[in-house]
Formats: sequence, structure tokens, C-alpha cells
Amino acid sequence: MFAKRWITALATTMLGTTTNAAMAAAPSAATSSVTATFAQTYTGCYMTGQPKRHVTIAPGGAETLASAGITIDVVVRDAAGNPCVGIPASDIYVDHPNVTWCAGGNTADAPTDANGFTSFSGYLCGGGCADQLTVYVGNLALGVVDVAINSPDFAHLGTSPGFIDAADLAFFASVFPASTCGAGFGTYSICYDFNEDGSVDASDWAFFAAYFARSCNMANGCP
Repeated sequence: MFAKRWITALATTMLGTTTNAAMAAAPSAATSSVTATFAQTYTGCYMTGQPKRHVTIAPGGAETLASAGITIDVVVRDAAGNPCVGIPASDIYVDHPNVTWCAGGNTADAPTDANGFTSFSGYLCGGGCADQLTVYVGNLALGVVDVAINSPDFAHLGTSPGFIDAADLAFFASVFPASTCGAGFGTYSICYDFNEDGSVDASDWAFFAAYFARSCNMANGCP
């Protein structure tokens, strides 16, 4: 229900049935563009001073892209370079094979405007861990951005994707604590370092506890 297939099927249906004259020309990856901007840097001992690329996601939302200092901008054009106007936000989405999305949890902020422009700056809702995201319009991949994902829902490990439950708790407990600071210790990974400071410590445990028992089946799966 929450896998990429659901999102893709929805996007295909909506693109196939729209009657808006502005959609007569098909989007082209060759003339469209996707860019990501990063306004914050990592602190602590993980990639200190480098642009902060991570946003933490969860069913129901954890942090917005904007609060993580990240914006993804998209301009959709046809093969002639003309803007594709009025493409629904639900048809423009980000994806990665390691991420399981709640329904509607990976779509753009708004339909494309008169310049074919839209963006992603709000919540991404789901679980998993990924180093980058691909931006799609319908089934067409427009480009890849270096926006990284981590989550207390370890969907990429097959631990009940779409649910933060006992399976996720058991995994998190098995890797806690860990650090990459100094000599380092434990089995550290940015995937479970939710504040990206180089250590999986009490603050990450508290964050996990705050989101425990959330699921994509909740009434408000994504704000």
C-alpha cells in the first residue's frame, strides 16, 4: 500500500486523464531541471562544516526540508523548452528504492506555475535511509539530487516498513550506542544518528522514543 508502486500508479493515472491544455506537451527530462540547495552545515564530528544534506523523516512527519535548510527546486519543460504549467503536485514526487513512503508523503509543495516551477520544502513522510533522491514527474525521472534521508523507521532493513514498532526498537537497541568521534566505537551509521552529530546517543534514543508507534496508517499520515 505504501510502496513506490502505489505512488507511480497514482501519478500515471493522473497524468493520463488530465485535460488541461497546458499539459498537451509532454515533460522532457532533457530540458527540465532539478536542483537542491543546502543552507546549513553539519556540526559535531560528522562531516563537520560540510553542507547538511540529511532530513529525518517518519510517518506523520519529523522535520521539514526547510527546517533542515534544504530546498529542492524543479522546473518542468517540454522538449521545445516551454514550461509545463499546472502539473498537479501529486504528480511530482521524490523517490529512492530504500525508502517506503506514506501515501502522499513524497510530493511537491504545489502544482507547477506559469514558469513550470515547483519545489519541495515541507515534510517527507515515510521511513528508510538513502544517500540521494530522484525527482519524477509521472513515470519520467527528471534528475537526482544529493538530499539524504534517515528515519526511526528502518524500512530499508525490512523492519515493518511504514510502522515504527518493536522491530525498529530491537534494531535501534542493537546499534546503541555508537560514535564516529575520536577513536569511535560501536556500529555507527548516519542512518540512525537523527541529529547527524556523529554519535548515536541519548538524544537519538529520545528522538526514537518520541516517534515510537507511529505508522502510515494513522489518520494524519503526512501533514
